[in-house]
Amino acid sequence: MNKKLSISLIIPTYNDEETIIQHVRRCEDILNKYCDSFEIIIADDNSWDDTRDLLEKFKIKKNYTIIFNKQNLGITANVSQLYSLAQKELILFYSADGDWETKDVENLISTLLKTNADIVIGKRIKKIGYTPYRRVISFLHKFIPLILFGVNTIDPGGIKIVRKKLAHIKLVSKSQFFEAEIIIRAKRKGYRISSHPVVYKKNYYGSGRGGGLSDAIHSFIDILRLRIYLFNHN
Repeated sequence: MNKKLSISLIIPTYNDEETIIQHVRRCEDILNKYCDSFEIIIADDNSWDDTRDLLEKFKIKKNYTIIFNKQNLGITANVSQLYSLAQKELILFYSADGDWETKDVENLISTLLKTNADIVIGKRIKKIGYTPYRRVISFLHKFIPLILFGVNTIDPGGIKIVRKKLAHIKLVSKSQFFEAEIIIRAKRKGYRISSHPVVYKKNYYGSGRGGGLSDAIHSFIDILRLRIYLFNHN
């Protein structure tokens, strides 16, 4: 296989001692297969289990950057800092909390190569372990942008590959909605977006992705802020 990709793999983590090591190692094997150059950036959000101790062994590895937050930032701020630190041409967002399967990292990369897309989104075809509340919030996060912006964001909160030039633009959103904003603005500017079905099974330990009422309210506020911004800048 001709290696030609340049990828920043970004991984937020919080209390993921059960899964972090095996997931990171499997992801590294996949990147070695497809990339000329890559980096792995992991941000631990002040875990209180053994996650930090387990990650210490990666600090000396050449392509790794390990960040230990001095206080818990929350998933949105933690993921945002990871995106901002990524330096390679492509940013691959992955969560090593055990909800996802590493084989889907390879599926996203393969889809990128086949479609020459600018964003490849992992579309959760089944959401095992989701509560009814989370299902409603997930539906609204996709339905409202479709109505207000005419863009199918597919599955904005899942694992994905994004070209750095799209992820590093100045965003309106300050909430979890920022990932959807990247997709919306890329689509409106004519960039190519693809998806691939992925496996998702919610575990009951580890970092998760948020989804509380406060997160939902802040996201819907950002939806309105983005609508106003785009209206004023068209």
